[in-house]
Amino acid sequence: MLVLAPGFADQPEKFALAVDLTRLTFPYLLLISLVSLFSGILNGLGRFSEAAAAPILLNLVLISSLLLFHDTAIMTAKALAIAVSLAGVVQLLLLLYGAHRMGFSLSLPRPKLTPAVKRLLTVMLPVALGAGMTQINLMIDVILASMLPEGSLSFLFYADRLNQLPLGVIGIAVGTVLLPHLSRTLAGGSAVEAIHHHNRAIEFALFLTLPAAFALATVPQALISALFQHGAFTADDSQATAWALAAFAAGLPAFVLIKVLVPGFYAREDMKTPVKIALLALVTNLVLNLLLMGPLRHVGLALATSIAAWLNAALLYVNLHRRGQFALDARLKSRLLRVIASCGLMAAVLFGLDHFFGAGRGASKAMQVGQAALLVVSGLGVYGVASLISGAFRLSEIKNWR
Repeated sequence: MLVLAPGFADQPEKFALAVDLTRLTFPYLLLISLVSLFSGILNGLGRFSEAAAAPILLNLVLISSLLLFHDTAIMTAKALAIAVSLAGVVQLLLLLYGAHRMGFSLSLPRPKLTPAVKRLLTVMLPVALGAGMTQINLMIDVILASMLPEGSLSFLFYADRLNQLPLGVIGIAVGTVLLPHLSRTLAGGSAVEAIHHHNRAIEFALFLTLPAAFALATVPQALISALFQHGAFTADDSQATAWALAAFAAGLPAFVLIKVLVPGFYAREDMKTPVKIALLALVTNLVLNLLLMGPLRHVGLALATSIAAWLNAALLYVNLHRRGQFALDARLKSRLLRVIASCGLMAAVLFGLDHFFGAGRGASKAMQVGQAALLVVSGLGVYGVASLISGAFRLSEIKNWR
């Protein structure tokens, strides 16, 4: 905790609680590592349902702990910490069951450094390092946010929860399915087909991600107020969190593009280039954090993360393009412009509705929730109709995107 959150050190009770909660959640590291291992096995076998359902179990266990243990803030915090480790057990059991259904099981033989294991380590270590860059970025944000005014960490956390929803549902899902598909296509010797599938993956991901990013950036406070503004979470807290959400939303398409572009390297067994790019983005993020956290505080940390993500995505694309391994085709270029236009119209409607509702937003919790729901439904409706009219997509493609 002294390394991760040095700003807590001058608050003994807060620091001690952070240490206790860390101890309770620590078993999850082992459990989620095993879950990730079995998820990779199942994904490689073309079975994605269990791995996709595992995070749902985590949420169900956490929600159950909140419903059962909420008498005091300390009790709730410790119950949630214990629930994290318990959820890891439940997730692992699900993945073990999925692997068993596929006829796959793991034993614990004596380790041997065979040529196959050496090859695995050669391929795995750069990937692990590249994935670790994201966690290092998060750790840097936590360290710096702990030195900012009280509540800064919470503002970033709540904003990131909303930002992670489309990233997890769209970006990670598309990237997970795309990697084995690209690998099989390239193994069959069809580089042209691989580029086609890569374009369709980006088309699908941006079709769903861009409206989410536009909406989160346009009406962040309405969404934050409806979800979190009650109890100790005040209107000022909603405003502070909303600014962070808008900054994160600016980088949401980049985060998704990274998830979809990186498989283009991995499928060709180039594990080093994404790591080098991620390292450059990490340094950029750190420099921008130090420059922006003074004038913008926690919003500066979120904005730095988004800028670094766009740099990462741009460099990934440039490298693939220079090698002739990827290029935007005419269909993607045309539809991307139509998607952006549809998102612009949706954002204008949302801005107008939010301005109209603004005066009464804080009248009651029911009104906040109702207004947020209306904004979501209106945004979906306007974007859907605009996309159909502009030709950004066709109804026949919803079930089978090609």
